[in-house]
Amino acid sequence: MDNSVEINVKIAEHDRDIEYLKKQIDTLNKMADEIHIMATNISTLTTEIKHTNEHILRSDKHLEKTELRINELESRPGKRFNLITTTIISVLTSSIVGTIVGAIIKII
Repeated sequence: MDNSVEINVKIAEHDRDIEYLKKQIDTLNKMADEIHIMATNISTLTTEIKHTNEHILRSDKHLEKTELRINELESRPGKRFNLITTTIISVLTSSIVGTIVGAIIKII
């Protein structure tokens, strides 16, 4: 009977070990599920970051075009002022030269 008691004790120990291993397997399965969810989330985030980067690149290009247009618009008044100044100088020079030429012609 001693042998029978030892066998029952061993069986009980094995049963406890099996229960412990089942709990570990359940824990590992839950962890695997969480890792799968995390991997899916990382994949989704990667895709979103890619789209965000593309959007930022498009925005940067649009901003550069807008800056060029603004610089062009800001330089227009200066160009207009230069044109007006050049025109005034041309008119005054022409008037002075015309007056001098007219005076010379009257003298002759």
